[in-house]
Amino acid sequence: MKKLFLILFMASPLLGAGPKNRFDDPILNDEFQNSYKDIKNPVINYGSASSFTVTRLSVSTITLVSSATITNLSLGGNLTIANSDPKVILNNTASSDSPYIEGGKNNDGLMHVSGGTSRGVAIDYSNGSVTVATFTTAGSGGVKLKGTTDGSSATAGNIGETISASASASFPTSDAYGDLTSIALTSGDWMVGATVNADKGAGNWSDVRFGITPNSGNSATGLVYGDNFIESGWTSWATPTTVALAIVNYRINITSNTTYYFKYRATYAATPTATGRLTAVRIR
Repeated sequence: MKKLFLILFMASPLLGAGPKNRFDDPILNDEFQNSYKDIKNPVINYGSASSFTVTRLSVSTITLVSSATITNLSLGGNLTIANSDPKVILNNTASSDSPYIEGGKNNDGLMHVSGGTSRGVAIDYSNGSVTVATFTTAGSGGVKLKGTTDGSSATAGNIGETISASASASFPTSDAYGDLTSIALTSGDWMVGATVNADKGAGNWSDVRFGITPNSGNSATGLVYGDNFIESGWTSWATPTTVALAIVNYRINITSNTTYYFKYRATYAATPTATGRLTAVRIR
């Protein structure tokens, strides 16, 4: 009797009592979920396996059971959702406020992260970078951008990029403009400022002028009082002995690479000197 029972039990799949195919076989189910490589149009009921790697996937429906959690889905090629309104639901809750990723909305070629008014987008990627062509906001809340705390400097082309030049030199001929220093700016929106300390030295003087302009040499072209140009004069030929001046928050918005010069000029009897710095910070 024991031998007969064993034979019937082992033969039962052939009699129709066992699994209908390898996907129904509970023993082979884990193998299918974790390593099966060539799937041709079945409906996959994905269980609770933690990892599912597929190199050739062509299916009509992937259904997750209510208790399933996918922690790693690796595809050998692209994952394409082909319908008129493709969406990937990010949080499958009962609320209609669930966020989702939507591609090709309104045929604009952009990826949209949508949802209700209480939803937002958080990017937490500490070991890499996120690159976008255009960043647009809606509403009045604005965008909060976190600053760096590691003491590094912004790279060229990024907001916060800083270009600076310092110099110390004698003034050019009395009443003539010269270039104390200069900086080369690339296209963009810049906030520019200059600080300077002038010393009359052994001689006398009556006036000093400083400005920021793209025109080099003995030229005052483009200098505007109260904007990118400042002047200090006095009635006494001998005093003061030093003058400190600054030009702050002068905006320069350019579409091509341009060199800007820190202009300086003095009216004097004996040559004075000037020490200054010209700095630009990219704001856009």
